[in-house]
Amino acid sequence: MNLAITSRSTATSVRLNVSGEIDLDTAGQLDDAIAAVLGTGADRLEVDLSGTTFCSCAGITALLNGRREAVARQVGFEVVNATGIPLRVLQLTGVSSLLTTRSHRPPRRPVEAA
Repeated sequence: MNLAITSRSTATSVRLNVSGEIDLDTAGQLDDAIAAVLGTGADRLEVDLSGTTFCSCAGITALLNGRREAVARQVGFEVVNATGIPLRVLQLTGVSSLLTTRSHRPPRRPVEAA
């Protein structure tokens, strides 16, 4: 099965909707999509796995690499809506809580004290 990745943007965030199977043959597409979003200057990236039917260790690696790069750029990163086999894989590998914990970019301007 092929992998399809679409995106939806707001003023400060992007959601990647991932459908299909993330495996050795398709993980590079996910890497590329995440890198493209991180290059836009978005404050937050969500990777929506609601349409994903399978996730191999190559998919886990793509997600972890994306998270690492997002943290380095101070971009919030979260995997959302994982169900079925992808959720089970995230849980069994112990990365579920790491990838589904909301992390936020610090405010762009300091908040002035009253």
